Amino acid sequence: LPPGPRFYPEDAVIDRPLEFVLSEFVREQLYTATRQELPFATAVHVEELQQGEELRLVASIFVEKPSQKGIVIGAGAAVIKAIRERATRRIEKFVGHSQVKVELTVKVKRNWRSDPAVLRSLWYE
Repeated sequence: LPPGPRFYPEDAVIDRPLEFVLSEFVREQLYTATRQELPFATAVHVEELQQGEELRLVASIFVEKPSQKGIVIGAGAAVIKAIRERATRRIEKFVGHSQVKVELTVKVKRNWRSDPAVLRSLWYE
């Protein structure tokens, strides 16, 4: 086929906002840390993103049941700490500098997967 019109800038890698990309990095580490215990019951919502000399990401991990919250946090907060540390390293590599701060909380949000407003806020339109 002949070349068509360019819909995105030449250097564009993804057609989603930075918040989506960063939430996916956190979600990737969430899946790695919890293995197959929570495959589809979790989501990451970016509450705040500040960019400057330091990139600061404040995000909430949504789960559907209180028992899932305990899995994500882990004994002595070990699991959530590992997720935060791994996500921070992944984001540092992506943005190209080492001044990244990631803050995570876990919230129970029942039936988030069937709530259109929540899905829109997570960029799952």
